Amino acid sequence: DSESRIGGLIERSREMGLLVGRTRGVCELIYLDADADVQEQDRVVSAGLNPQTPKGLLLGTVHRVIRDPLRGMTKAEVIPAVRFGRIEDVLCLLPQGS
Repeated sequence: DSESRIGGLIERSREMGLLVGRTRGVCELIYLDADADVQEQDRVVSAGLNPQTPKGLLLGTVHRVIRDPLRGMTKAEVIPAVRFGRIEDVLCLLPQGS
């Protein structure tokens, strides 16, 4: 879903970006520095920037790294860790005090 966004962290190098939903069953990790240490097959986990999302949840795996030296940025295509079409149950946790 292109409206979905979550802070993502490259598990190996600790590079941080924003994981955004895209079409074709992939996501993009955007807002990475031009010289970001990111490689194909790196695992992307939740950054824990939001109190509702714990740090370290597996979000996906880097499929392709796209570097744009003219704009001074890097982004990565990420294959989600789950197949959303096969999810049968979802657990929603409410913040404490709700």
